[in-house]
Amino acid sequence: MRTFHKAAVAAAAVALVSALPAGIATAATPLNLDLGSTASIGTELPALQGINTDLLAGLDTGSLGGLFPGSEGTNPEGPGPVEPAGPKVTVSKKTDIAAAGETITVSGAGFSGAGSGLYVGLIQDSKYSATDSTAWMTTKWLKAADIVNGAWTANIDVAAVVGSSDCLKNTCSIYTVAAHGSPDRTQDTKTPVTFRG
Repeated sequence: MRTFHKAAVAAAAVALVSALPAGIATAATPLNLDLGSTASIGTELPALQGINTDLLAGLDTGSLGGLFPGSEGTNPEGPGPVEPAGPKVTVSKKTDIAAAGETITVSGAGFSGAGSGLYVGLIQDSKYSATDSTAWMTTKWLKAADIVNGAWTANIDVAAVVGSSDCLKNTCSIYTVAAHGSPDRTQDTKTPVTFRG
């Protein structure tokens, strides 16, 4: 037998009684909804006089606790979006970055801080490489000691055009990778950025 939060069961009982034909539950047979801390449908609702409570026992009501803010139960709309596990990056400015160059602040959370640390910097997406340093338009090395409880912050100088890489004509992103050619891909992130011409 399922057990429900008292307020939820009371609401369900009121809704059920409201839907019953007149004469089954009337003012002459008041409902007693003193259910204690919890109530089990079919065993603790004998106050619904004139109703065969065995009929209620097979009722698939799911969790009714979600009907009331702050009560236990499930969200009738389903669970919200699930945050992906692993490292996350925030960038102080993702769009309209000055093409001639600008300093942006990049922050990370959920990184391991293990090994040789991280590289963080700007790369034209079509040239991305986790191991080829010439693909990076700008880069900063964060030593393992710079990553505290998985978090770090770095100021990165970025410009739209560096060598043969051009973020005005191609998509570009701020990337993170485990440093010094590490095969660990769990620290890889990509955050798209755009520049104004």
